[in-house]
Order: sequence, then C-alpha cells, then structure tokens
Amino acid sequence: MPTRPNIRHDLASALPDVVTALYLDKPDDTIYIYRGPYGIPHVKAQSTHDAFFGQGFVTAQDRLWQMEVNRRRAYGRWAEFVGEEGLEKDIMMRKFQIGATVKRDYESVHADTRAMLDAYTAGVNAFMDTSNALPIEYHLLGVEPERWQPWDALAVFKVGFIMMGTFEGKLWRAKVMHELGPEKAARLLTGDQPGHLVIVPPGQVYDSAALNALEDLGQGLSAIA
Repeated sequence: MPTRPNIRHDLASALPDVVTALYLDKPDDTIYIYRGPYGIPHVKAQSTHDAFFGQGFVTAQDRLWQMEVNRRRAYGRWAEFVGEEGLEKDIMMRKFQIGATVKRDYESVHADTRAMLDAYTAGVNAFMDTSNALPIEYHLLGVEPERWQPWDALAVFKVGFIMMGTFEGKLWRAKVMHELGPEKAARLLTGDQPGHLVIVPPGQVYDSAALNALEDLGQGLSAIA
C-alpha cells in the first residue's frame, strides 16, 4: 500500500529558520533581525542598503509564495502552475504588458530607487540561497522559485493596483467610448463634478471646477482605437 503523506511533517519542514545567524557577503555590515511576540520582523541596519536587504530577506521568509503568485499573475504566467483555468486571466494580464513596462520603469527611476530595489532583491535571493525550508506550495507543485529580479517588485505593485483598483470600470468606459464615440459617451460620462467624494483626505469632497469629460474622453480615444 502507498504510504500516506505526512502533512504535519511537510508543513513543519516548510517553516523558515528565524533563529540561526547567517554569514553573507552581500550586506555592508551586521544586520539584526528580531521578531516581536506576534512574529512581526524588525530589521536593524547600519545603512540604507542593508535595511532594504534585510527587508527583502524577511519578506521572502514570510511571504515568498505570495510574492511568487503575484509575480506570475503580473506577467501572465499563472497558468504554468494551475493549468487551463488560469489562461483567461493570463491573457488579460499580458494585454497590460506589465513585464515590458516594469523593466522600463526600473531603468527610468532615480538611482537611489534602483539601489533600493537592488538591495531588496539581493535580500530575497539570499533567503532562497540559504534556506531549505520553502513554502509548502512549491513542494506540492514540484517546482522551485525563480530568482527574484529588481523589477519584480514593481510588477507586484502594479498587479496589486490593477486587481484591487477600478480597472473594470475603466474598461467598461473604454468600451462605451469605442462604440459611441467621445461626444455621445460624454453625455453619459459627465466627468467629476464638484461635491464628489475624494480618496485623500478621507471624508473630503472635490470642490474645484468640473472636469471636462469630452476633453478627457477625446484624449483617451487614441489609446484604444
């Protein structure tokens, strides 16, 4: 008879070691990482580089699988893990071209921001290089995590913004404008008027001049034509 999988053992073996000291050549100096009563990591470093290195390391310790899921969804590669049921979302995400845009974003940002992303990336990869305890999802799927790239953090940010934002409404508005044209669409989509609630600061209302919906829709038409 086949042996039953030891789920308890598999889960326990996936827990990262948060106690043992590591000796790495990437940080500039000693990085102290300690966890409070609720397991929340705290990073104490002597430089900005080391602070972001430590942040990348502990984030990978706690959330590597979540990072993997968000990265693959951003790049339209989720179906590689879940099969056909992931194809529809992958096709949609590839239309957003996040993979191409985040590389250009990385090349365009300030040098200090690139250094931050590089240090964070080094911390993520240092965890993968030094730990035998990866999230159990990798074991269940029989796969290994790919190396983290500096622009992957930008992709995770973008996919979070898209999936938790209002892109559905924007797509609907684009379809309306494409079918009716900007003049007719502007009669339905009148733009933001004084008195509408704003996002920041909470509870405040928009009190400037009414936004010209026809002008905004006309400018957007070229992007979807």
